[in-house]
Amino acid sequence: MQGRPDIQLAFIYDSYAADTEMAQSDIDLFVVGDVGSMELRAGLRQVEEVTGREVNAYLTTAEALARASVNGFMRNVLDGPKIFLIGDEDVLRTLVAGGSHPATSGQSR
Repeated sequence: MQGRPDIQLAFIYDSYAADTEMAQSDIDLFVVGDVGSMELRAGLRQVEEVTGREVNAYLTTAEALARASVNGFMRNVLDGPKIFLIGDEDVLRTLVAGGSHPATSGQSR
């Protein structure tokens, strides 16, 4: 996913990020961007083959993230532990606030 201008933010969350996963646990991935869900799913198949784990991706846009940040699921994800793959906590805070951030131009940190 590195270097994708259509993905502004990507991080692993839930049990894998909290280091509480078990051998059969899936990997939960949160993606903010303008990538199609079919394209994302196709890219994740290779990750699943390499890791031997199912990857469940939650895909949203920056605009939807800013609007949805008050719901229970979103609040739990945003407040929980994360492993950032693209962007960082600063980018996340900016997107939740409805702003733009230099990293949203596709630049990964």
